[in-house]
Amino acid sequence: MEVILAITIFSFIAVGISTSFFSGIKLWGRAISTDSWRNDILLGFESIAAALRQTVDIPDIGYSGDEKSISFLTISGNNIIRESYSFDAQKKALTKSKTKLKDISENDKGGQAAGIPFLSLDEFSIRYLYRDHLKNTSQWRDEWKKEDGIFAAVQFTAKTHNEEFNKTVFIPIAE
Repeated sequence: MEVILAITIFSFIAVGISTSFFSGIKLWGRAISTDSWRNDILLGFESIAAALRQTVDIPDIGYSGDEKSISFLTISGNNIIRESYSFDAQKKALTKSKTKLKDISENDKGGQAAGIPFLSLDEFSIRYLYRDHLKNTSQWRDEWKKEDGIFAAVQFTAKTHNEEFNKTVFIPIAE
């Protein structure tokens, strides 16, 4: 009788320990997957920010963009490239494309390679900071043309998994 009672007590303890262990593993798995997509977005934004901080000004090619896309020249290794990002709302993806400076011709308006998926997002938007040095004012715009020169800053906003992410990048070479 004592042996049966001891086995019963140890089995209850074993069930409690195993339940706690498996619950912990399940919770840890969810935490890792949640952090994974969040980290992907933060690292993606930081990658874009790093490229923007390495931007170069060649007025004939210039900077351009709208609410869903941006194109600018940056330094990558020993090359100057046009880096472009574009958001496709139907695919819910931000795509990235790179074109070497030597492959961009004046007659080719796009001059861009096909984009590869960069980030998976539900929503994405871009705004550009315009500084008028004569009037000493600043204004956020939804569109940027190469005639506008260099934007002073770029602000990215993304939404995914019911969470919003914002990143503002100031451009070092802007006056």
